[in-house]
Amino acid sequence: GICRDIFFAFFLSCSDPGVIGLDVQPGDNVLHASVTDTIEVVRYALQEDSLRSDETSLNLLGSYRDPVFGLSVAGFYAQYRLSSNNVSFGAFPVLDSIVLSLPYKGSYGNLAAAQTVRVYELADDIYKDSTYYSTRTFNAYPLRGTGSFIPRPGDSVNVGGTNVPPQLRISLNAALGNKILGASVAELSDNDQFLKFFKGL
Repeated sequence: GICRDIFFAFFLSCSDPGVIGLDVQPGDNVLHASVTDTIEVVRYALQEDSLRSDETSLNLLGSYRDPVFGLSVAGFYAQYRLSSNNVSFGAFPVLDSIVLSLPYKGSYGNLAAAQTVRVYELADDIYKDSTYYSTRTFNAYPLRGTGSFIPRPGDSVNVGGTNVPPQLRISLNAALGNKILGASVAELSDNDQFLKFFKGL
């Protein structure tokens, strides 16, 4: 047989710009470019499962209209309690007013948009040692107060001649205040008695 040598010649081309030419080009003259193609973003809303919502340090309150996702409304349940035991309003107290005060801790959205808040008194108890989720609802008595306002999270508020930190103040129904003033000494002795008293109103 005849032996033949066969040689293959390979011609290589290099597409890596870092291999050819860059070593002779000054570094400050190198052109940098990026390429992108059309990107399509698909968006949709997904309802979130229940989230734990008890014992939070902050709560959202108000409404926000997003141009894409529409209207979102946030509210919360809370249970007011005595700030100390053995509360006394003195002999023959007369109601001046009853106000729900909610301090601002931050804000977002259009602060020029008017907000309306409705306040109801809970008919159900909230227990501190229980766990609650965002899907939980509570029964409530009829409306106790309403307030329409423009949020002012940066402005102090004058209360009785004294400037206090920014807060939302909503006047409540006088009948609710008079019920509190009508509580006995025993019913104002501690929060257990106070909450029992309120549950019966």
